[in-house]
Amino acid sequence: MMHKELLDCMDTFLRQLMGSDKPFGGKLVVVIFDFRQLPPVVVGGNRASVASKSIKNSRVWKHIQLRHLNRNMRVERLIGDTTDFDRILQLRWFATWLLQIGDGLILTNRVGSRNLIQMPPQMICRSAQELRDTVFPNFLERHIDMEWLSTRACLGCRNDLVQQRNNEMIDLLPGDIFESVSINLCVNDEDNRFYDT
Repeated sequence: MMHKELLDCMDTFLRQLMGSDKPFGGKLVVVIFDFRQLPPVVVGGNRASVASKSIKNSRVWKHIQLRHLNRNMRVERLIGDTTDFDRILQLRWFATWLLQIGDGLILTNRVGSRNLIQMPPQMICRSAQELRDTVFPNFLERHIDMEWLSTRACLGCRNDLVQQRNNEMIDLLPGDIFESVSINLCVNDEDNRFYDT
């Protein structure tokens, strides 16, 4: 999310540009944000410094009219793509659960300075293999189906974990591993002077 200074800067710029003292120079400005998802980034900052940079602390915040979206279009699209009643219930439950987290309605456990949320049992994979089999069922039969693969992903909090999962998936693939290397040459020799080699 943007820092409050950026919103204030946009306000100042539009006031000067339009020659008006009205907020944003009298122009309609649409700002889309979700406080649940991404707070402003403050390098090395604590919770208070992050909150102080929120656009809620901008001098123009009092002029902003909030409009709330009330339909989860991603979930509705996914529901429209399936006739599996259990899958539909699962998608609706998950969307509701995420909103409850964002609204602070899910109980947390205080551990040190952090509030931790107990994950529901159905969302926990107890091993790397269980995670792989859950996200990529029938991987060996479907690994060449690019459309199927493009609908799945495992996200990791550290690059080394991601690399480890990638290597495990590669090891499952049939055939030998080969490496393709590229060569960068200019088509026109005269262009070589523009590029370091």
